[in-house]
Amino acid sequence: MAYWWSARHLIVLLAGAEGEPVVVSTDEDIRFAFAVAEGWILVCETSVRLVASGQEASRLEFGEVLLAARWQGSQLIVGDANGHDIKSSPTDDWLPEPDELLELYLAKWGAPSRNARFEVDGLEIEIFKWNADANPEGVNLYATMGASARVMADRDPDHRVEFFVGLMPAKDDVASPLAALALYPTRERVTLDHGHTVPAEGLLWAGTDMRRFLVVRPVGDIIPPLELSDGLHVEFLQAIPIFDSELAYKT
Repeated sequence: MAYWWSARHLIVLLAGAEGEPVVVSTDEDIRFAFAVAEGWILVCETSVRLVASGQEASRLEFGEVLLAARWQGSQLIVGDANGHDIKSSPTDDWLPEPDELLELYLAKWGAPSRNARFEVDGLEIEIFKWNADANPEGVNLYATMGASARVMADRDPDHRVEFFVGLMPAKDDVASPLAALALYPTRERVTLDHGHTVPAEGLLWAGTDMRRFLVVRPVGDIIPPLELSDGLHVEFLQAIPIFDSELAYKT
């Protein structure tokens, strides 16, 4: 097997294979590429991606530009522009070990079709996606995991929240703004609750003019509140993308 990469394409020539080479394309510049048992690890400008069977299977997002990558045994270490070395697992073990929140998601909607991890200012959020045909809601669902690990300002410390959004058609670009929404209460030291609006740093996804979420309690039993074994209560709030012109009509 031989492989090389250009700015945004990995090209793979399989030994003994006939026909066209395998081409994997990304939406970020590729800095390093590594062959692993599961497929390929691509270290891009601000993310590390696992590619399996020609498709992106998982992604870790970082808040800084990545400049270096090396292996330490079976552990991939990436270095960012601030001089920090960060450990990142190179396999689909990026899916967290089961806990009560993840077990609820799995019981409600089954195994996610994709997941991505975001790290900003040392804070981590996981985003899971379920395809529309894999859940009873009939839309593509994106849900956070990690917001409930932190207490919100001016709230009962036993009351925590996570967030989800449903979209049709799928807009995977929404994962980054949704992760930012989940971190917003911690970074800004504010409370988020029903009826609040939160601006994103940019467009919610490519091709839309929307750049805000309206946070609401969902109508119906989309996902019930969760009581954890340590006594914490987790409420799931729905994030609805809205246009700036709709702010006057929010409830």
